[in-house]
Amino acid sequence: MKFTKHLKKIKILVFLIIFCLPTQFFFAETTSSDKEDTDEITINFEPYTKDNIPDWAHDLRRAEIITFGSLPFTTLSCTFIYSLYRYYDSGFDSTYFPNPFPSSSDDADLSTDEQIAILKYSCGFSLFVGITDFIICTIKEQKEQKEERASNDIKNGTIVIIPESKVTETDPSNTTKDKTEIPAEALNE
Repeated sequence: MKFTKHLKKIKILVFLIIFCLPTQFFFAETTSSDKEDTDEITINFEPYTKDNIPDWAHDLRRAEIITFGSLPFTTLSCTFIYSLYRYYDSGFDSTYFPNPFPSSSDDADLSTDEQIAILKYSCGFSLFVGITDFIICTIKEQKEQKEERASNDIKNGTIVIIPESKVTETDPSNTTKDKTEIPAEALNE
């Protein structure tokens, strides 16, 4: 019996030696004399920059990360809330007390249908968290773009002022006739 255990260990050791030892020769770095004899093509890879990836793909990736990252927390929360509901529904029976390790009673174990329902709700909540983050980030980006356009208008020297008295209550979008453009230098005087 002891011999078979040692034989298995010897076989594993021989297997590792046979397959690991040749890799040292195949993947070894070439020496300086070898480099002079061969013409090698070197390829330099540049890392991705912000210009390589479109904004929508970046936002979508962020939403995906937030959605899957929140899944363990929403699953834990849904399980705890469902356990509290079962405890309340059973008339505060001590066998249904919310316990993360319910090995004390077979009655407290969750059925397969209950586990699937908890998983569905937690996936739904995680999706809600991801979509909410996506919407908030989109609104922030739009606000930043609007502020950047406004600051560029000031830097370019053109500011558009629309008098409030000229905006009619019936058609507030009809303000094109009453716009006054003032150069930014005139405001500094």
